[in-house]
Amino acid sequence: MNQTRPSRIIGALAAALLLLHGTLAWWLRVPGLTSAQDDARYLLLARALRHFTYTQIFLVGQPVESLYPPVYPLGLALAGLLPGDPVATGIALNVACSTAALGVLFVLVRSWSAELALMVLAVAAVNPMLLGVAGTVASEPLFMLLSFLVLLVMLRPGATSRQRALAGLLAIAAALTRSLGVALILSLLLVWLYQREWRAAAWLVLATALTVGAWLTWTAVAPAQLAGQSYIGDAVLTRPAPEPPPAVPQVPEVEPQAPPATSDAAPATTRSPSMVTTLAARIGSNLPGYGARGIPLALGLPTLRGTTVDNWFWLIVLGVLGLGGAWSLTRTQPTAVLYLAGYAAILLVWPYRLGRFLAPVLPLLVMVLLLGAWRLAGRRGGAVALVLPAVLSGVLCVTGVANDAARWRTLRGCDRGAPYQSAGCYDRRQLDFFAAVTDLERRVPMDATLLMPKAATIYYLTGRRAVSEVQAATLDVPALDRYLRGQQVGYVLLSRIHFDQWVIAGTLRGLCRSLELVASPNPDAVLLHLVPDGTASGEGCAAIDRFVAGPWRE
Repeated sequence: MNQTRPSRIIGALAAALLLLHGTLAWWLRVPGLTSAQDDARYLLLARALRHFTYTQIFLVGQPVESLYPPVYPLGLALAGLLPGDPVATGIALNVACSTAALGVLFVLVRSWSAELALMVLAVAAVNPMLLGVAGTVASEPLFMLLSFLVLLVMLRPGATSRQRALAGLLAIAAALTRSLGVALILSLLLVWLYQREWRAAAWLVLATALTVGAWLTWTAVAPAQLAGQSYIGDAVLTRPAPEPPPAVPQVPEVEPQAPPATSDAAPATTRSPSMVTTLAARIGSNLPGYGARGIPLALGLPTLRGTTVDNWFWLIVLGVLGLGGAWSLTRTQPTAVLYLAGYAAILLVWPYRLGRFLAPVLPLLVMVLLLGAWRLAGRRGGAVALVLPAVLSGVLCVTGVANDAARWRTLRGCDRGAPYQSAGCYDRRQLDFFAAVTDLERRVPMDATLLMPKAATIYYLTGRRAVSEVQAATLDVPALDRYLRGQQVGYVLLSRIHFDQWVIAGTLRGLCRSLELVASPNPDAVLLHLVPDGTASGEGCAAIDRFVAGPWRE
């Protein structure tokens, strides 16, 4: 009876924390589509799946999708059969997946310590990054749920053949949700090889080859192999994309010519660095980038403005506690250790460093850090051993709640009935982008083809199709002219919503005598009409010059 009562109390506290997480995620959810475009692209893929295709319906020619694996869009397609707004339904699905994932994590950590499990759950429940991905249409929550289920199935030694089969299927589903899930498959394979489970390892290799392997093969042979449009293109990228400087000087109004600095192609006299040099440079940048800044920010650790001392302090703390926690897991949960190691290895060599890449493993990082603090304090020290992890989790909870409160105060001014016009829903640049989309819908014919940023978002809101902006950004002036006219592009929308627009606009300066200004609904956007060469007035040239000049960073 004495043991049952604390167990019930811990269960009740865990349920309360899970309810808190789900409630906060829904309250802090995005008001609608974001300007990031991933959410619109997932929703459009779900729409395509309901028509038994898997194509990019927002692009001219509707090419077959080769970037995003199909499991999450399939979940959205099934959820979309329910009545209601697909965006709200997709968010509700993510809130449920995120809450369930944290519940699985609680069960996982409780096998070592119920008190530690509550601390991990409390930190994750109020973490702003986890609430952010749960409150939008993104694949991270489902991926997180599938990966945590794999670790739960693999928790006990001596798994049965059915448990190993379940773990393998869940890992494959995770890799078909986010391609980073290959790290989870590799961790399972290594564990089974070490345990001499030859049959399980062979079946995993075969099943992976027929599913994940087939998908990755398609991504490798698909026509679009450009950085930003293909993971293969991203992986082999050796030259970073150009970005506007902090302050772009005003461009004098002169006769337009092709600006060589805006072309993505390297000059003929320079050579791209080797892949070995490129990987070394990525690791040299990503290791301190994630360790000293990315992970502390994702965890919500307190920092001091204007200094890097605190970043390096937290890097040392996280390194010590992380190594201690990982060492504790090597015997009880080797799959988790190998998974985190493989995941980290991929992030270190990836060309882009994005904070949201950390979201699917952030709860595991919290688990490892608190386990490390527990080990450092002495696992056999009774309640005293929980003091250090309790202090760390308390700090993370306080900073998390403070950031959540700030987000809530911002959203209080958001009119969810008209999110794309409400100042409390998005920042100024995003509102300018959505205002330009509204203006485009009013001015551009329904059957027109456009060159525009965030094509999936604009198609979802207006039904206008586009050509590939990523491909356009790689072309010089003559090639871009041929591309636009060959694809029968009638209009061009420029928006400062993304830096690649600086590259495209710079190239378009060489074509500005073929671009007639239609409207400039705000300082961050320009709508142009493609006309026969040399027939446009100078207004288009002046508008493009002003657009290129910025400001691009605020």
